[in-house]
Order: sequence, then structure tokens, then C-alpha cells
Amino acid sequence: MCRLLTGWPRSWASTPLLFRDALTGRGERLTLSMSSRGKAREYQVMSMFSKKRLSSLHLLSAVELALNIGWITVSSETEDWRLSQGMLRLLDAPASHPGSQALVLRSIHSEDRSRFKECLALMFRGIMPPAQTFRIARRIRGNGRALFHYQELTDSGGHPIYLLFARDVTAEHAVSQAFADAGRRLDVAMETLDVECLWRGDLKGATFDSVGRGRLNFAGAEQGLSWIDHVPADDRAGLHKSLDALIETNSRFSVRVNIICSDTVVRPYNLSAIPVKGASGKTVEWCGAMTKISKSERGHEGDTVAAILPNLTGAEVRAACGLLGWSHREAAHHSGLSKVTISRFASTVAPLSGIFKAKSVATFLLAIRDAGIVLTFSDAGGLCLSLDRRVKELC
Repeated sequence: MCRLLTGWPRSWASTPLLFRDALTGRGERLTLSMSSRGKAREYQVMSMFSKKRLSSLHLLSAVELALNIGWITVSSETEDWRLSQGMLRLLDAPASHPGSQALVLRSIHSEDRSRFKECLALMFRGIMPPAQTFRIARRIRGNGRALFHYQELTDSGGHPIYLLFARDVTAEHAVSQAFADAGRRLDVAMETLDVECLWRGDLKGATFDSVGRGRLNFAGAEQGLSWIDHVPADDRAGLHKSLDALIETNSRFSVRVNIICSDTVVRPYNLSAIPVKGASGKTVEWCGAMTKISKSERGHEGDTVAAILPNLTGAEVRAACGLLGWSHREAAHHSGLSKVTISRFASTVAPLSGIFKAKSVATFLLAIRDAGIVLTFSDAGGLCLSLDRRVKELC
């Protein structure tokens, strides 16, 4: 291999250069010699290094180091065990160790050793066992885990050679164990708080992550669906519209939703959500929970915001302010709206959602609910208001 270089100073014609092999560490000394076309100031670099080829052992050593793996060869003729440098490194054995079957068996955890021997017996009978993970005892780094693969090859004489490839999976096991522990703690917390589903959503309310238990623990083909995909079709359009209005308020909210559970039965749940702020103070996502509604709660909780929002009029605004003892100024303070908006709400006869922004109406509705107002529908279809004194006292 040679390369023509142009434009170099004539004084460099005999300058020695040193190139170093990254794998072997051996240096190769090169010299620059002037070509026959010296007037054009062209110089030619000749290198014996370029004529060399990396051996397969060099490449295997590099792969072992990069992927944290090792391999063992077992001859069917001599039954000798040969361990690569990567395998010795995986077992914390010195590089000068000759390697043996005794070293490998001694490194396998005592409780896993019999299973390892069973795999070897199958391999020697020509039956390659599936890849398995074994605990290994190491002198320096302590206990670890290695994943073993088995393969049978033949040498030039047609005799079987058995290969065992091992990969250190200690770190991967620790991570998976941490996730499993976190999952168990999450299950305990959800059961303690009687939470059936936890979810995260974007700024539009679209769910991109959820975990459920009990009747909301969907499996199989439905596992990739979020909770909102299990809302009955008749309720879905109205729920989307109400959630859009509630999300625009950029504050905590709670509504009742109907969910088709894993046993195909429709049940009501209480959906609550809070905005999660980023470093800039703006909402970056929503986090929420779904809890069961007991029979005793259903008579006191009132109807959902989704159902109430289109039916709220000025009469309900005046009644709510009267029950809470709020002036228009105080109602504006509690809801974050202006006093003029509250006054316009109170003087409107038609449903507010058809005249004012849904965001403003939802904000006021959430404020009076948080203060203790319970809204329900009468048998005639009109809205009825009552005050939960317990909530009023807490406020």
C-alpha cells in the first residue's frame, strides 16, 4: 500500500515517522523518500506496516473486551478446556492462568453448579441446551451473573469441538431487579390507596403511558391501549370535549368516567389529574389516577363535570355563590377569573358553555366543587346544588 503526497518541504524527505499499532502496541518506523519527479515536489511513503494483516485472535480479543464476553473451547478428543483472555477476565482469574474445567466449575455458584453440569452433559451428547444464566463467584468483584451459549463445531479432522460463549450480565440483572422491586412497591402503594390505574398524558390529554391493576389490568391484545380507549363509544366524544376544557384550565381536576373493564362490564371511576410543570414553569405533561367509586360515594359525589358543563347557567352560579357565602369578588378570587366574568356568568340565563369559553366555565365549576358544592341532576333533568359542609370547613 502506498500513497502519493504532494507539497511537502524537501527537508522532510528523510524524516522518520513512527506509527503505532493500536492492538499490538508495536511501533512501525516509516521514512519519506523523494520520487523520481522531484521537481514536482512529490514524496512517497512506503510502509511495511500496511502489508501486515490483523490476525483473528487480535480481532477476537478486541471483541471480547468491547462486549465483555469470553469463550471456552472443549476438545472431544483430549477433553482439554481452554479459556480465552475474556473468559479469564470475566471470572477474575489472572491472565497467566492456564485455565481448566476445575476453574470454571469452581466459579459457578454452588446452587447453580448441578444445572451447569447437566447442560454440559447434554452438550457432550450432541444436544445443545438453550442459553441459560448462572451465578458466578468472583474473587475481586464478588458475585455476578453470566449468560452461557453452547455451540458444536468440527475441526479439520471432523472431530467435534464444543464452544461455550459467556457474557457478563451482572449489570443488566441489577437493573431488571431494580425495576421489579419498583414495580412491587408501586403495586403495594396502588393497593393501599385503592388506585386502579395510573397514567401520564401529553398537553392534549392523549395517554402515552398507563399501568392498571384489578379490573383495569388489561392483558393480551388490549395491553397496548390506554384507559381512554376503554371508554364506551357513546361517552367518548363528550369526554374528549370535557377533558379538553379541563386541561386548558391548567389546574388539578377530578371527573367521573365510565370504563369498560377487563371483564367487559362498564363501571364508574373517579379520574383525577394534575399538571406537571417543567423547569420553565410551564406544564409539560399530565399525571393522573383512577380510583373506584363505592356505592356509598355515588350518592354524595354528584354527577360528572362532563355532564354538568353543558347545563350550567347563571342560576347555578348565583345559587353556588349564595351557598358558599361568596360575593362576586370572592368568587373571582377563588376561581382565578375576573369579577366582570363572574358577574356576566350570574346574569346569563342560557347555558354558559354556549356563550363563554369552555375553559372559563370549567374553571369556575372546579372552583365551586373544590369548595364543597355538589351538583346532581334531578329526575326532571334539572341541576340541583347542595353544600358538603365537611369540605366547606376544610376550606
